[in-house]
Amino acid sequence: QRTKNQEQGNKGTKEQSGTENSPSPAAAGEGSRASDGVRALAQPPTRIGLYEPIHGSAPDIAGQGVANPLATILSVGLLLRYSLGLHNEAQAVDAAVQQVLVAGQVTPDIAPAGLKPLSTSQVGDAVVAALRSGS
Repeated sequence: QRTKNQEQGNKGTKEQSGTENSPSPAAAGEGSRASDGVRALAQPPTRIGLYEPIHGSAPDIAGQGVANPLATILSVGLLLRYSLGLHNEAQAVDAAVQQVLVAGQVTPDIAPAGLKPLSTSQVGDAVVAALRSGS
């Protein structure tokens, strides 16, 4: 599902996907594409930065432990990079998400057949562990 700005090719919007160029089991397979669960948007530079997962807050699955936290985490990486100028820290976030994807530590929305998906908190914990390990 694409936003109106994406369909119109908004040149000022930065988009980050944790599955681009990824050898991840979650990204591999026939017809695979970046799930909205791992895509984040950054609006063009203005006085106020807006960073959000492309899927919004997903209230329909709130509290079920199946929401993919990766886009929200990648949104923080965009904030670090574009608003705070913390490029090394942003790269650490990106690398941690990439490590989790490559390891197949994913939620049901992007888990390939045969791979047991993790809960929202388990995926979040995996990203934190990857950050702490210095990936």
